[in-house]
This record gives sequence, structure tokens and C-alpha cells, in this order.
Amino acid sequence: MSSGAASQRRNSALLEQHTSVLEVLEQPQLMDTCVRNGLFDEALELESAARARALLHADVPIIRRVSDEVSAHVEGLRGQLLSQLCGQLHLPEALRCVGYLRRLPPPHGMNEVELRSSFLRNRTLHFHQARAPAGAGGRRW
Repeated sequence: MSSGAASQRRNSALLEQHTSVLEVLEQPQLMDTCVRNGLFDEALELESAARARALLHADVPIIRRVSDEVSAHVEGLRGQLLSQLCGQLHLPEALRCVGYLRRLPPPHGMNEVELRSSFLRNRTLHFHQARAPAGAGGRRW
């Protein structure tokens, strides 16, 4: 069998799987969009699916790379959630943020003590900023 025929067979197989391959390759961009638009449930589901696929196909470098790129966006997700805790929130919104923070995968997730500490620091910061005179700013802890 010639290498040309083998190459054509590989190309045909790739073409048949084009949609699936494209979905995998677009995951980092989709993750970025989810994080920027505050679609936290979708972002966490996407990260979980990418991580599971990487475990299933550990021998495929592009799958691992896509999973790593998707996972890199989780830090931005964490930052957004912590920033929200520094702002004006009603109790249900604050609890939702904590729920998302609990669901973050390692190494981005926090243990219960870190989570409680971050919650209290960021909410205290918000209260201090709310009580501060106009023009006085604070920083996020």
C-alpha cells in the first residue's frame, strides 16, 4: 500500500470527524467567552469535560494541550468570583459565588478554611469601601 493511499485514508477519516475535531479545538475560546460573560456553570462543565477527555485520551498531545488551555481560564473565573465578593451583593448572589468557588477544580479550588477566609476578607473589604468617604479606595485581598 502506498503512502499516498494511507494519507488519503487518514484525511478522509479526519474529514468525517471534522465537526468533533472542531468542537474540541474551539473549547479554549469557548471557555474564555464563558468566563468573560459570567457563564460560570457552563465554564465549569466545559472544564470538567475537557479534563475528562484529556484523561481518556492521555496519549493524544492536542487533547492534553486543549485541556491545559481550558484549565488556564479557570484562574480568571476564580478572580471574577472573588471580585464579585468584593462588590455589593445580596445574600443569594454571595452564596452562588461561594458555590462556584467550591466547585473549582484543583489547583484552582480552595479548601474550606481558605474559602471562608476569602469570603470574610472580601466581604469585609466591601463593607469598608461602602463606609469610606467618597474617593477613598480599597484593595482586594
